Amino acid sequence: IVYTKSPTGDFPYGIIKQSKVNKEVIVSPLYAVLRPQTSHLGYILDSYFESKINVSNYLHSIIQKGAKNTINITNSTFLSKSLKFPVDFSEQEKIANFLSSLDKKIELVNSQIDKTKEFKKGLLQQMFL
Repeated sequence: IVYTKSPTGDFPYGIIKQSKVNKEVIVSPLYAVLRPQTSHLGYILDSYFESKINVSNYLHSIIQKGAKNTINITNSTFLSKSLKFPVDFSEQEKIANFLSSLDKKIELVNSQIDKTKEFKKGLLQQMFL
């Protein structure tokens, strides 16, 4: 899990995402990098923190903003709050697989929407030749 400690768009306290990189990399100290117990739990956390409301609710009470809107938070402070997620590994796997299947469905529907828009664009271009 990577936490960007800088305000970005709709996320005034930063962004929390699961890294999709599958190799060793160098990361700036401006980012907190944390390893969940399982990759499935990482996927669940990534999905949970897609919501700006969830990020805000989690970070609001533990963030201290410094000069120039910088965010001051240690990794231990970041981990000081708790969230209720399943601890059973098989349950985590089932939830992560379900969320993943929803993400794939959303991706497929978005792809169909993009193709339909291109088709419409082509039809309109042919109408006015």
